[in-house]
Amino acid sequence: MSVRDRPGPSPAGRIPSLDGVRAVAIALLLVSHLIGTGAFPVTSTPLLDLGALGVRIFFVLSGLLITSLLVAEERRTGRVDLPAFYARRTLRIFPAFYAYLVALALLTVIGLIAIPGTDLLRAASYTINYSAAHDWRVGHAWSLAVEEQFYLTWPLLIAWLGSRRAEIGALVAIASAPMARVVLMALPDGTSVLQSHVGHSFETVVDAIATGALLALVRERLWARAAFRRMLGSPAVWMLVPVGLAAGSLPYWDAWVTPRTAWLLTGLHAAVGLTVLNVSIALLIERVVRRPDDLVGRALNLRPVAWLGTLSYSVYIWQQLFLDRRSDAWATRFPQNLLLVFAAALLSYHLVEQPMLRLRDRLLRPHAPKTP
Repeated sequence: MSVRDRPGPSPAGRIPSLDGVRAVAIALLLVSHLIGTGAFPVTSTPLLDLGALGVRIFFVLSGLLITSLLVAEERRTGRVDLPAFYARRTLRIFPAFYAYLVALALLTVIGLIAIPGTDLLRAASYTINYSAAHDWRVGHAWSLAVEEQFYLTWPLLIAWLGSRRAEIGALVAIASAPMARVVLMALPDGTSVLQSHVGHSFETVVDAIATGALLALVRERLWARAAFRRMLGSPAVWMLVPVGLAAGSLPYWDAWVTPRTAWLLTGLHAAVGLTVLNVSIALLIERVVRRPDDLVGRALNLRPVAWLGTLSYSVYIWQQLFLDRRSDAWATRFPQNLLLVFAAALLSYHLVEQPMLRLRDRLLRPHAPKTP
């Protein structure tokens, strides 16, 4: 094993490169939402949905990290402390998001914006991923809902089955989500509401999170295999970038093919393409974690990149208010819209996230996992 290959967390307790991966994901989403806003020089990206790619990276990463926490706790104590897990997640996720929803409600009350109360309720209850239509400014909450539904169910499965048998659950999710996508897309006319759930409802996107979860469950056994280490350390591993992007962008080729072929590409994307993209993302994350000292690893661990990754949750929450191509307001025009995103995110990070994390550490220190 090369001295540059790291099997796990650094001595400081943080997994190398992962803040950089978060930075890549949030940057993709920011560019995607900036496109089409007032005065932004780019108006479209016809070949790939950058925002969807960024969210998918977040999903795979979330599955990897949460499962790593659960497995580490199980190995250390012989069990998963579910109340402590849910308390940690609540103090990490809820305060910043609910602060955003309260801000939207106040802006609606004073008449600066108008968001239906039902949309705010769906967002607050983490069920908006099953809403066919909703206001743009809470639209991004669909991905938070998917993650919250994962946080609710996956720890229960691990606590019930144990981490080794939970691998079967992850494999079932990886296999069932493509089938759910294909079945919903194949429904007859008149079922557009159900079809609109594809790509947002839990059962149609859980495979991305489950891929990260499965990697967390098997990564040490994979690392023990010399063939896997050689594959992961080879420069050829970067071919996963074009392979994953090509597989994930199949529906965007419809401008160059016949309608029948476009239908086939869409079906392949739902059945196979997204699975290839998920696996590609997971293996590339494993590469940059294991090799943080190569060129890509050093770039991901640069201080400004890691800083953006650390801020990514607050940026994700607040960007939807200002990166709105449907609005001509001054606050939604480039570049002030991007500056306002970071101003709001910094306020959220320092006034809400960090105090809540310090409170979490004080209250739950005896239960705190030793792996990030």
